[in-house]
Amino acid sequence: MISRVQLTLYMLVLAAAAGASALAEESIIQVVKQVSPAVVTVITYDSNGEKQSQGSGFYVDASHIITGWHVIEDAGRAEVKCANGKVYQVKAVVAGSESADLAKLELAEPNLTVTPLTISAQIPEPGERVVVVGSPLGLEATITDGIVSGVRDIPELGQVIQISAPISKGSSGSPVVNMKGEVVGVVQAIRGGGQNLNFATPSPQILALKPTENRNFAAKPSEMGRGPAITTDESFAIGLTLFQAEDYEKALPYFLEVVRRDPGQYLGWFMVGHCYINLGKYNEAATAFLESVKLKPDFVDGYCSLGAALGLMGQHRAAVDAFNAAIKIDPNSALAHYGLGLTYLSLGEREQAVKQYGILLRLDPELAERLYRLIE
Repeated sequence: MISRVQLTLYMLVLAAAAGASALAEESIIQVVKQVSPAVVTVITYDSNGEKQSQGSGFYVDASHIITGWHVIEDAGRAEVKCANGKVYQVKAVVAGSESADLAKLELAEPNLTVTPLTISAQIPEPGERVVVVGSPLGLEATITDGIVSGVRDIPELGQVIQISAPISKGSSGSPVVNMKGEVVGVVQAIRGGGQNLNFATPSPQILALKPTENRNFAAKPSEMGRGPAITTDESFAIGLTLFQAEDYEKALPYFLEVVRRDPGQYLGWFMVGHCYINLGKYNEAATAFLESVKLKPDFVDGYCSLGAALGLMGQHRAAVDAFNAAIKIDPNSALAHYGLGLTYLSLGEREQAVKQYGILLRLDPELAERLYRLIE
């Protein structure tokens, strides 16, 4: 049976893990709030007026959109749907590069309310954190995040950025932005038949686009869309606000809505787990944390939270495995070593707990002191 002290300390692990990821997510939310109003859904139609394809794009000024070349390649007509639900007709393709999978579209009327995105003249560095804002599978304003895995030279494609952020059908043409909200790349068509090859065209190639002979589209009067529904990132933001106010019961439905709309949103599952933990539903929490680490296998905070949830359920051996998984990813995770030490104490394995105390002395003396008090 877990003691009251151990319950309190397991909750410390959970609170620290949630806090670290929530702060990281909060910075992402700020970027998304800055960027998403300029991101559009690009919808194309064939010569018979039938819907043909859908991609993403973004404003570079009041009258021009950047998207993927293949998105509009065979279109007879195209339109863009803005974040506020308004639809603008595409007048023409005014610049483009098939090899770079880039197209610059001119709209029939300017959008005087939008703040265009800034294009970075620099290629991002490997390891730099990036966010992709687009509309995969018709889910407008869907976001993913990751890092720049590398910058590659690929035959017939030229220089491309490889990113770890998941890319799905419909994301083509989405802006890849850094944590300043600057465009550092444009999502290319999915290549290789899956999501393991996530490529983006570097932003300097946007700046290097040369005008082409205008390709005009058929005209159609602009239409107004129905008002915008609450988006995935807005649901997360509301849920996070309620969570930080410790209103876990009200926060939970918002995070559940995030994962309903986007089952691949690992941070959504992570926060679902933390809501359940704080509501005393440890089994449901462990299930949610497990889903988060399945989606993001290098998610240290996810494994720490899973370990704490399993510990609260009395499944200490499984908790040891979870904390060790976190340490394998990040040997310097003080939270993981602390949780592992606490779990060894629950198993009566004092010597193993002392080893974790020794490691914590170097990593986090405050957590080391907390663990020491329990050991003694």
